[in-house]
Amino acid sequence: MYFMILLTMISCVKKENEQWKGEGKIDHIGEFKTKSMYTIKVENNDDIISFNVSDNSKHSVVTSTEGISNIHNWYLYWDDANKALWVYSSDIGSSVWLEQNSIFSETTITYKNQDKLPVKMPKEIEKDILE
Repeated sequence: MYFMILLTMISCVKKENEQWKGEGKIDHIGEFKTKSMYTIKVENNDDIISFNVSDNSKHSVVTSTEGISNIHNWYLYWDDANKALWVYSSDIGSSVWLEQNSIFSETTITYKNQDKLPVKMPKEIEKDILE
């Protein structure tokens, strides 16, 4: 019985990940391959969400700096055109990880800097992040 429940849960996660088309919103755990060949891995350990981005050589290029509470609203958004990972969390705030010269750096999004970000925020997430 437990095996069937576990198999069903794994099957659901796999189907959700298969629907992801290499960019856009990620709001559940799993591994996601971007169009630009990065792998985004999202994990839940004791209701704390963490994420990691690795390149084709499996070298980590982004590691979440703070745990995100799974109790609160959260999601990641991969913008493939700009090679940017947007992080939305109603718990710890929002940020963007941006690749420049093969190095990713994080910028925390605040009321004061929201108009001065290095790349334009995707319209799909503006409302959540700017509220």
